[in-house]
Amino acid sequence: MASFDEEEANILYELLDYAEWPLEQEIIGGGAVSHGGNFFYRTVTQTPANIWALASTVWAYLRAAPSVSPSLSKLIGSGSGWQLGVGAQGAVVAIVQAACLEIRAKKDDFASVVGKNTNLYADPFPSWRRVAWSADCSMVGVAYSSGAVEIFNTLGTSIFTIYPPRYREGVTQVDTSCALAALIFSDVRTQKIKWASELILVDYQGNIRSYYVSPTEGYQESHVSSLSKVYPNGITAVTDRGPLLIVAGSCEFLEDSNLRNNGLGHGITIWYMISDYPFYKQMPTINEDEYVPPSTGIINWLPGFKSKPQHDCIFDLCVSPSGKQLAALHTSGSLSIWELPSLWKKKYWLLASQPDQDATNQSNLEYIPGQKQRLLQYSGPLKNHPAGLSWWSETAVILARYSGAVTVSSVNSLRNLLGESPEFLEGVPQISEAYDRGFLGLEVESRVNTKRILTATGEGSDEEEEYLDSDDEDELSLVQRSSRLAKSALFWITDAERFRPPSKRPKIVQRTFRLLCLKSTTPEELFARKIENEEYGEALALARSYNLDCDLVYQQQWRRSSVTVASIEDYLAKIRKRSWVLAECLTRVPENIDAARELLMYGLRGTDLEAIVAIGKGTDNGEFIFCDSDLVYDEGIDIDPSEYDVKAQERAAMELKRRHDYLVQVCSRSPYMRALVRIQYSQHTVRHNQQHHDRFCEILAK
Repeated sequence: MASFDEEEANILYELLDYAEWPLEQEIIGGGAVSHGGNFFYRTVTQTPANIWALASTVWAYLRAAPSVSPSLSKLIGSGSGWQLGVGAQGAVVAIVQAACLEIRAKKDDFASVVGKNTNLYADPFPSWRRVAWSADCSMVGVAYSSGAVEIFNTLGTSIFTIYPPRYREGVTQVDTSCALAALIFSDVRTQKIKWASELILVDYQGNIRSYYVSPTEGYQESHVSSLSKVYPNGITAVTDRGPLLIVAGSCEFLEDSNLRNNGLGHGITIWYMISDYPFYKQMPTINEDEYVPPSTGIINWLPGFKSKPQHDCIFDLCVSPSGKQLAALHTSGSLSIWELPSLWKKKYWLLASQPDQDATNQSNLEYIPGQKQRLLQYSGPLKNHPAGLSWWSETAVILARYSGAVTVSSVNSLRNLLGESPEFLEGVPQISEAYDRGFLGLEVESRVNTKRILTATGEGSDEEEEYLDSDDEDELSLVQRSSRLAKSALFWITDAERFRPPSKRPKIVQRTFRLLCLKSTTPEELFARKIENEEYGEALALARSYNLDCDLVYQQQWRRSSVTVASIEDYLAKIRKRSWVLAECLTRVPENIDAARELLMYGLRGTDLEAIVAIGKGTDNGEFIFCDSDLVYDEGIDIDPSEYDVKAQERAAMELKRRHDYLVQVCSRSPYMRALVRIQYSQHTVRHNQQHHDRFCEILAK
């Protein structure tokens, strides 16, 4: 069993960009539109039609009873309009776009599209859609907010579509009452029959429809069931694990103080899938003989007084890789961890007690002078709420928030194992389960820019329309606000151009979706990738933290730069490996005479007597020893010593004595084989120096 320190150890990771989809620009807002006449004219001509349209809309909403609580509806509706489905342990991925389905494979890091369908139903509520793969990845299912499910093969070809009961094609969809809470492919009950898989569809009313499906045989209805007896007010989340179906919703035990530490008290139940009627059997998690139900007031027994309870429901469930733990997200923002199959509560964190729940992306707060574009970030009341949940390992969960913050948090303390701050993705990210030391994420980046529109007022002349910037609107005084409100009212009544108020400037929104992968790595792998991507500062910081070879960073910088005096000082002088430095001094060709002289002199300083003695003693460790004598290789070395002052002569005498001592050490020892190699390098360097000197002299003579 892993120790506590191992479970709480930070994860070294890298964020990889696999695919990108830039969408067409959207124009939001614009000038004030004419209402089509003054108030009295519109009253006579348009009122009957408006009343009829309003009555039709209200009647449509009244007919369909709300299937989910307002809090759950708000959470789902605030999500991304695209969906991410991963199958076969991350081998394939399906991306459900606005009206397109793309299928990609891991064999080329999801770079190419292996299957595509551009005829998806244009869903009016895209965030309510769901996508899932069959176990053998021969089929992928897309569930629309209408309850219809379309099945595709791996090439993106539509095989068949399963419609919900009472589905009427062509009727305008006004709500999500038929949306599915779960789309599950299971092979538990199809192992002894010809069908490839069982497709289980569960809606928010607790109705279950099961179909046998096959990419070649189509589909056949298996059974219909319902959980409404246990969940009379509907369900909120469903997940599966082998033969178990784990359901959350509003049941009679919800918020029972006696079941505070049991999943049943939070609306969680476990159902075992069986082959015969009733097809789903509830697994007991409490001793019903010892259970004492809470007392209720007499008013709750009177007909008509029992109201639908408003509670903190669970909207997302995820089972750990071993199947022994269950993680749950609550509509209040809380996170809970449960044991399976006992449903005993292990951990529970309120939103306010979760680390990094209010973290902000500092990079988006930086002001860049002259920048016309800015990022759009979710800033609603759900900003700090968790939006998605998955398991990293048995000891850590992956949390994605509406703010874009993504953390891998320990189940013991909820500490972020990615470091001091979360990793921020754009928009409301979607995350997959962890596969192969990482997980996939789908982000959407939204950049907004104001648009200047010119309206033609005559031939050869353009007049810019008057706009009110949204940033300036907050700075208006009370008098200015009152004046604009009065003009708006007069314009609404008279439809006269002189009362037309300045409208907000139209905005151009550029949305870009990206498929990313957050993958754990070793220091060596990350170090090599940082060097390859020319992220030298991060590579050096990594090398110092994990005791890696900094020479590799400077060597790469030296190779990719021209030979100049500055590059010698910045890169070559920081490399410690002697043989590599000397080889570069002999083989690299500088661009000018100053760089050539500096390069050759640098090589000579590494082959002086001091370096030879260190090599002979074995104290050099193969490192380049820079011998920086005050007089050796000085520009004035050929000047008559009598012209030096007294101090210079003393320094020269000390230098001669030092060199004599080194020569004595070299001559008194056994032959220095490695030192002889350095002497040969020095000879080659001097020879190169002389050749370059003669060549430059010839050039100057011409």
